[in-house]
Amino acid sequence: FEKVGVFVLTIFLVIVLACAAGSTVGTWTKDTEGNRAVLMPAFIPMVIFSGYVIPYAQIPWVWKPIYFVSPLQWAITIIETSRYRGLEFDDCDASLPREDRRCFATGEEFLEEHTTQLAQALGIPGMLCLCFGYIVFFMLCNIRAIRKCVLDGRV
Repeated sequence: FEKVGVFVLTIFLVIVLACAAGSTVGTWTKDTEGNRAVLMPAFIPMVIFSGYVIPYAQIPWVWKPIYFVSPLQWAITIIETSRYRGLEFDDCDASLPREDRRCFATGEEFLEEHTTQLAQALGIPGMLCLCFGYIVFFMLCNIRAIRKCVLDGRV
C-alpha cells in the first residue's frame, strides 16, 4: 500500500507542478502559441535529460545541471526508489561477487547504478520535499505574474 501511496502522491505533485508552471507562463503570454513557444524549449530538455530517455551515466557533464533541475527527474527517481528499495531479484545469484555478475541481486544495487548519490541520500521524503519546493516556487511565480500582468491589464 505504501508504494501505491507514494506513486499517487508523486503523480499528483507532478500534475500540480505542471499546472502551476503552465499557469505562470500563461500569464506572461498572449495566446496558446506564445505559451507553446515558451514551454516546449523548457520541457523538451527536461524530458530528454531526466534520466529516462538518456540514463544519468550517459548524460554529458554539460547537460547534468538540467538533470538536477528537472522536476520530472525527481518524480521518476521517487517512483524508482519506491519500487526497487528493499527488492531482491530471484533470478540473480547474490552469492557471486558483484563484478562477476551481469545482473542486479537487490534493488539497492539497481538504484546505485541508475540514480545519483544525492537522490539516495535525500530518500523519498527529501525528494518529495523538493517537489513541494518546486510547487511553492511556481505558485509564487504564478501569484507574482498574475499581479503584474493580469491585474495590471498587460495581457
